[in-house]
Amino acid sequence: MVTSKKSRKKRKKRQVLNTYRENDRRGNVFIAEHTKDEIHLYLYIKTEDRKRYIGKINKENRVLYIRRDRMKHYHYESKGYGYNYKLFKHSTRFDTVHLTDEFSSFEFPRTLVTKQATVMNFIDSDDGNDYELQYFLPIKIMNEYDIGGDF
Repeated sequence: MVTSKKSRKKRKKRQVLNTYRENDRRGNVFIAEHTKDEIHLYLYIKTEDRKRYIGKINKENRVLYIRRDRMKHYHYESKGYGYNYKLFKHSTRFDTVHLTDEFSSFEFPRTLVTKQATVMNFIDSDDGNDYELQYFLPIKIMNEYDIGGDF
């Protein structure tokens, strides 16, 4: 069904209260934009000259919400998804991860990633990008935390 521009809901613009930025030695930047109720997370990749949306943290329920596309984000070597190392290792803002892809939704404790995932770094990767240090958690482990959902 095609909708006109007038009938589409307008996305409410977030009022950013403050922004945290952390640069790495290769020019990539981790960005956290704080609003009243949420923290929106981005990673600026210098070689792509754009920022990628990581997800958002709900401040009240302390949950990190992430959406993934298996065709784009699935890591075949680890048989799972990657997670920003510094975010998971050092953040005090979330306790639970809610990840949704086109097949299911998973909800698991942040410590599952820090204790059971493999740590990998991609410097001078095949696609020409340099990525931050990451945890990789196999979907096989995540399946124990599958909560289903509508896709």
